[in-house]
Amino acid sequence: MRCIGVYANEVFTASATLTDAGAGSPVAGKTVTFVYLGTSSASLTNAAGLATVTYAAGPSSGTGNFTAAFSADATHAASSDNANSVTVNPRLTSLAAVGIPTRPSNRIFTASATLTDALSGAPAPGKAVTFLYKGTEQSGTTNASGLATTLFNAGLATGTFALSAAFAADATYLGSSDNSKTVTV
Repeated sequence: MRCIGVYANEVFTASATLTDAGAGSPVAGKTVTFVYLGTSSASLTNAAGLATVTYAAGPSSGTGNFTAAFSADATHAASSDNANSVTVNPRLTSLAAVGIPTRPSNRIFTASATLTDALSGAPAPGKAVTFLYKGTEQSGTTNASGLATTLFNAGLATGTFALSAAFAADATYLGSSDNSKTVTV
């Protein structure tokens, strides 16, 4: 049994080694067929009996399985390995909110935060970000640049108030938050 760990939306290499059971030696030049998530791919074994194929892990985290099979030929019996787990891990995220400089009381301001894939640095579009200001929660959806925005009223009370932003985990990404920003009214 082989266990492979990979992040969502990345590729992994499935491999199998074909050996002659009687002689214990590698079998070269034979076709091994792999199946992962319903997709079948074939590869020829090399001089060491090794066959490999590359698969996309997919966008959702979870555990799957790949199989490897050799069909019988004139000199070798059929062989298969059906116990190869693939753990697709959710991707790490980074959320950076923007602090709001001094605002007059009772005025509207735009709260914003940028969500990125912490592994690649790429923006994470289409994700809901929840903002919290003075006990009021509002949300915005990230655009193609990973930026989410929403509007708040600064309120009548003066002082410095916390502004936080949070992204809840989904099938592809782990959650992240930024609780370090403030709004001065």
